[in-house]
Amino acid sequence: MNKIIALLLPLSLLGASCSHEPAVWRIEFESNGGSPVASIKVNDGEKASKPADPTKDGATFDAWYVDSALTTEFDWDEPVTASWKLYAGWDSEADIPDDGSSSSTEEDASFTIYFRDASWWNKDEAATSISFNGEEGLGERMEHLRFCPTENTAVGYNYWSYEIEDVSQIETIAFHRVNGDASQDWGAATAEIDFSSKGTNNLYDIKDTTEAWTDGGNFVSGTWGVYDPDDVGNPDAEAPEQEGAGAYIVGAGSFVDGEAWQESSGIELSVNPSNDQEYMALDVSLAVGDKLQIKNGETYCGYSGIEAGCTLKGTNFEADADGNIVVKIAGAYDFYYKVPSNTLWISI
Repeated sequence: MNKIIALLLPLSLLGASCSHEPAVWRIEFESNGGSPVASIKVNDGEKASKPADPTKDGATFDAWYVDSALTTEFDWDEPVTASWKLYAGWDSEADIPDDGSSSSTEEDASFTIYFRDASWWNKDEAATSISFNGEEGLGERMEHLRFCPTENTAVGYNYWSYEIEDVSQIETIAFHRVNGDASQDWGAATAEIDFSSKGTNNLYDIKDTTEAWTDGGNFVSGTWGVYDPDDVGNPDAEAPEQEGAGAYIVGAGSFVDGEAWQESSGIELSVNPSNDQEYMALDVSLAVGDKLQIKNGETYCGYSGIEAGCTLKGTNFEADADGNIVVKIAGAYDFYYKVPSNTLWISI
């Protein structure tokens, strides 16, 4: 078996083997009965340009808010690091819809609910889903907003969101720890939460909880709060101290030398000399049917961690039921693993 070597090369020498495009975020606008406002796109880290204010008969525009309850204004002076849906606030609550029906209230309007997980919850590439009114199953996958480091760039918490179309239909909610596409239970959940207990809050927070696995009969109990779009965790968090990169391509198949899924039989990634927050392994030969993930300490990055802009996702690679990356087309691939976001870019 040929030994595969992870090379340390500057990205400038890789030619067409990898192309990193800056992340582009979308901001959508819900004018709440006012004139429509087109969505805008903003490059990662740049400030958004505020569009012209919408208009509405009998009302004066107030501001754009990050939640449908209109409690937190959007800060146009802050760099954009995630996609947003903003809601228009007006100075009048007596507007009558064009169809002549009675005016809507917060109880029968859409509502964005947020969830902040804990470091123990999000390890192993776990996602979060939400279910309603005691329904069976895992419910719907929540949208991932951002990772916030705490102790170091590999340890922290995530923010998630979900748009509830009609809050008047919601009596209880529950949050579940699931795999990337929310098809499998990953062993932790909250008990059923009385939705009315939120009051004016829009965030359910378990950041300060400890492990509570359901196979031990436990459920996670958090607290209500208000979503803070400015919370980014510890901006000075550094990469954990370790020899080399400390990240490996592990799995089963042609590239494994020894026992499957063990670091000792996998391929060690190296720190990118031009970016110490990125690890890489170049010219990794893979055969059809090989299964793999990136293992970084206790954190895993599987198929759902491949960045959406990677053109090989879905063509050269697919996911199995366990969220592994499965090779569809054999070749020699370059892997670029981004530590802070636990995401992966693959090129050929």
